[in-house]
Amino acid sequence: MGIKHPDPKLPEMKKCIEAIRLSRELDLYGKNVFFNEWTPYKSRQALLMRSDVGLSIHHERIETEFSYRTRVMDYIWAGLPVITTEGDSIAKMVKVENIGEVVKYEDTNQLARVIESVATNKSLKEIYRKNLNKIAPGFYWENATRPLVKYCVNSYYAVDKRKIIELIDLQNSKISKIIKNNFEGCSNVLKITTNKYRDEKIIDKSDVGKIFCLEVDDDFVSLEDEDSNLDEIGILKSKITQRAKFDGIIVNNAFSKITPKFFYDLTNVLASKLKRDGLLFFSFLKNE
Repeated sequence: MGIKHPDPKLPEMKKCIEAIRLSRELDLYGKNVFFNEWTPYKSRQALLMRSDVGLSIHHERIETEFSYRTRVMDYIWAGLPVITTEGDSIAKMVKVENIGEVVKYEDTNQLARVIESVATNKSLKEIYRKNLNKIAPGFYWENATRPLVKYCVNSYYAVDKRKIIELIDLQNSKISKIIKNNFEGCSNVLKITTNKYRDEKIIDKSDVGKIFCLEVDDDFVSLEDEDSNLDEIGILKSKITQRAKFDGIIVNNAFSKITPKFFYDLTNVLASKLKRDGLLFFSFLKNE
């Protein structure tokens, strides 16, 4: 609260300058109208508790419709009747909960009458304050965050993403079935993937023996020694060349870009590490 934001990068507001100039012209400056410097957060309670009414007045524009004026939360905390302009969710709350008055945009005469009425009518202020006390607990942290906590504990996918997940699960179930039907009984399997933990769901139901997992991604080459002259295929070959031949090799979503030459080289490298009657299974991401 105050006429000048503490951030030096923010300029002084034009409306504030005009208001100060007008108050001086009407000889109200420092007598009936006061402009304080920026109030420290810990000191703002004192100003609020000495006040009779809290104002939140705005022009008709898109910001008014979609913003949520947190200063009104301070007014509710302090038990101050709220006077605000129409057109946003705060105005609707003020009307529905009967915690103050709502005025039309730029109707200065109505605003003046309402300020005078609320400031001088003790019985009206008492009604507003009782209603403020009723709704205040709804804004306590433990209550305001309850829906978020509930969602975090029992989260669920958005409708569109849920469909995508269903399609992914369907595809994974097909892959899982293929692996189970063909790799069951294999004792030594190489799995090349981008995420070994994600792929555990695909093969966890199949009776596959020891699995040697090799994770690769778009930065596969850059993760190696910077002085290495090996290309991606060369690095892959160096990773598996010292191992015994495999009963089966599973390549699942391991490379984002597949060219005919890359696929040819990849197949040759993998074939060199595959037993004569071994199985080779590919599942690639669709190229863009």
